[in-house]
Amino acid sequence: MKLERIHPDVHRLEAGVVNLYLVALGEESVLIDSGPPWGAAAVLSALAELGRPPRLAAILLTHHHLDHVGGAAALAERCGAEVLIHEADAAAVEGRELLTPARAGRGQALVERIFAFSDRRLFRYRPTRVRAVGDGFLLRDAFRLVHTPGHTPGHAAWLHLRSGVLFGGDAAMNRGGRLGQPWRLFTIDPEAARRSQRALAALAASLYAFGHGPPVGDAAALARLAEQR
Repeated sequence: MKLERIHPDVHRLEAGVVNLYLVALGEESVLIDSGPPWGAAAVLSALAELGRPPRLAAILLTHHHLDHVGGAAALAERCGAEVLIHEADAAAVEGRELLTPARAGRGQALVERIFAFSDRRLFRYRPTRVRAVGDGFLLRDAFRLVHTPGHTPGHAAWLHLRSGVLFGGDAAMNRGGRLGQPWRLFTIDPEAARRSQRALAALAASLYAFGHGPPVGDAAALARLAEQR
């Protein structure tokens, strides 16, 4: 576990291969994504290290893949948190649709069967009750949901209005200091993903904090990525 302060109100928590973010909201904390099923312990340790109580005002999910939602059920129970996600991804998190669907093409059915088995049996994903919300939803006048479909139908970024930090999930990935596209196999609609990248770049956020790799502050780099083929 690695804990890094990226803004006075925001800490980045590296939980294996995925980034989670803890944001101060008064005396409480908000968590952006919950990590894999075994990531709950890392979040609780991070709260203790920061001297914050083991409570979460909310867990804001960017999309329905296991590495981003796997710890949500355990943390919601332990920390009394409400779990929020865009309405188009809610059914998968609640166990009514595939958690990890693959892009249409050769081998899609086999890949989906393998990941469905892994998610439920190997990693023991627990379906999580969520509050399904839409584009533009505001949480306590502090976070705004920005619908960014492409990687998944309900992929969403969460903009922290006070700091201008945008939590972008897998809208893009920072690989070795260079922005790249999210995993193609699990990006359902690549063209929609590029449109979403353009929309996020136009927001000119103070910092883009993605699910994989260090945050970046260059909106122009995100705009350029959207034009790459």
